[in-house]
Amino acid sequence: MAALPKDCSPVALYYDMEDPIRFSRARACGFAKWQEYVDSKKPVEESVPPIENAEFLALAMLFANGEGVQKNIALARKFVCANNRDWVEVGSILSTIASGKTLDICSKYFGRWPEFICLGRDQGRINQELDSEKAQIRSRLPDNAQSAFDKLQSAYRDFRDAHETEKEPTGKMNTGAVQENMAEDLEDDRKWAAVLKNLAAGGPPAGVAEASDFAKRDADLNKAYAEWMKNAIDSDNQSDCEFKNDQNRRNCPNQASLRKAELAWLRYREAWVNFGALVWPRISADHWRAWLTAQRIEDY
Repeated sequence: MAALPKDCSPVALYYDMEDPIRFSRARACGFAKWQEYVDSKKPVEESVPPIENAEFLALAMLFANGEGVQKNIALARKFVCANNRDWVEVGSILSTIASGKTLDICSKYFGRWPEFICLGRDQGRINQELDSEKAQIRSRLPDNAQSAFDKLQSAYRDFRDAHETEKEPTGKMNTGAVQENMAEDLEDDRKWAAVLKNLAAGGPPAGVAEASDFAKRDADLNKAYAEWMKNAIDSDNQSDCEFKNDQNRRNCPNQASLRKAELAWLRYREAWVNFGALVWPRISADHWRAWLTAQRIEDY
């Protein structure tokens, strides 16, 4: 325990697949967090914040599954029940334990905070993959394309961030919009990683279309964009648009955010054109635009 940082995360340690003693480290960190909770001498609802309460689920998994310890179902249940029930589906987790199945809080939906933690875990993994692919690409690029690659990465990040059009409606704190945005970012980064993997192998991205396809795809994109703008609200007040367009949506984007995202995407598209011209000069600009426009239509 002395070797662990005070801000350690039992769940992060539990899922650290490269650590041969991850279960021992997760258990030590979890017990340290548990001692803080016990020392607080407060009811569960008033103790540590929910995100830290959800960290006790690492202890629940260890003892429910017998990972690095002897199985202890009663102790596993205790660590589950310490969680804030507004954010963790305690009953569902207890049912999984009772069924004798392996407990993995990232295997299905067990509440907002487990989902938050697991999305963070997956984002960390994809970030490592992205760093590896970028390093390989840089080792292959000619000097005159290094700057264009930097600009392409920057344009991608700006577009991904601007792409987040969902916000918590005013006065609402439990809609799951944060998790939805995290899930969208993760999906975007997975697609980006797939593109970078192809670049690292020395080839252009798969699916580059014919230049002659661009005009039609651009027209289709303009139609999709116009439809979204028509359905979006014209203010920043998210509470005004709750359930406005689709009863299954918790909130909806506004016109300003859609316009911002589209401008960021156009800059991202042209960054590809500039980068492609340096690395694959025989591929025309409209080839890149047709490929990227088809991807953007899927977003809508």
